[in-house]
Amino acid sequence: MKKAIVLGATGGSGQVIVSELLSRGTEVIAFGRSRSKLEQLMKEHDHSQQLSYRMGDIFDYKTIVEAAEDAEVIFQCANVPYQEMASKLLSLGESVMKATDILGKKVVIVDGIYIYGHQIAKGDENHPKQPHTKKGKSGWNSRSSYSAKNGKMPEH
Repeated sequence: MKKAIVLGATGGSGQVIVSELLSRGTEVIAFGRSRSKLEQLMKEHDHSQQLSYRMGDIFDYKTIVEAAEDAEVIFQCANVPYQEMASKLLSLGESVMKATDILGKKVVIVDGIYIYGHQIAKGDENHPKQPHTKKGKSGWNSRSSYSAKNGKMPEH
């Protein structure tokens, strides 16, 4: 992979993904809504020639399409505050997946472990999804709703 975009690049997971991709020699577009946070991210990486940023609204698929046009892979690390998960998480996912579908790009969804529930087997992507927390159920319901609307589940 030569070039990737990281949605939610200034958040906890996004920052780690940006660093890892840069360490592998991948050109990275950091996507976020806060210019000051994106500029701070650039500063933390010594204004690397491999790192650029684009501002946009994760809920507006058109801004994602414009920003991700030249990327081979889209890393989806954006999230919403816990108290807004039930009302906003599905629309965030739909926006990202619509942009991905329009562009025909691969997407990597970086998410927490909440949807898996209690560990009953080896912890990998094949682990049963049995969320038992509010956050886990909210995330799983958003994915299930996307699947029902679109006839497919975002890949792991």
